[in-house]
Amino acid sequence: MTYKQELSDIEQRLLSNWTATPVQFGEGPDCVNPATGALIKQPDDSAWIRLVVRGGVEEQGALGGGPKLWRNRALITAQVFAPVGERQAALALGDTLAGIYRGASFNGVNCQAASVREIGINFGWQQVNVDIPFYRDSYA
Repeated sequence: MTYKQELSDIEQRLLSNWTATPVQFGEGPDCVNPATGALIKQPDDSAWIRLVVRGGVEEQGALGGGPKLWRNRALITAQVFAPVGERQAALALGDTLAGIYRGASFNGVNCQAASVREIGINFGWQQVNVDIPFYRDSYA
């Protein structure tokens, strides 16, 4: 699996399981309406999320005469942005996001425990981050 395919699979899992808010992939500038797939502007008065996949490390997992196992570890971060004062709503969205990825395995992507972290007020938004470490294996 390539890094490009890994990212596509992670994004598709979210789009297949999320309808609560618009989604920004990476650094934007637009969001996707998950119900229609249409590009829309980032909301300025309602909740939205940003999904980012941060590359990690690759390690060799098996030695010997046969195919070598390569394990790629990285981190999915879903950032929830809600209007200031909607702390409980931001945490509830974070809980839902955690459930989409926590312990899930799909197309060779193996997600681990999800951590929901309250960031506080950031750039005029109530922010909650959901971090999900994951790995995928490949053989060469």
